[in-house]
Amino acid sequence: MFCQWVTAVAAKTTMLGADFQNEQRLMVVASGAALLVLLVLTALSVYKPQGMTRYGQRKQYELQQGTGVLHLDAQE
Repeated sequence: MFCQWVTAVAAKTTMLGADFQNEQRLMVVASGAALLVLLVLTALSVYKPQGMTRYGQRKQYELQQGTGVLHLDAQE
């Protein structure tokens, strides 16, 4: 009985009506924008430039010159 009622209501109800057209367009645009953001973030998380960054080069130079400070949290 309940399943027949739900089926009848679902058959009569449509989401493609003119009154929902703006909401549908907004959902498609928002979903597309979210997908684009996810793709950009994925590409940025995978991409790694060749070589060492300036920060890494500076730290390596400081350690070679003996001016670098190493912080060890070893408890004795």
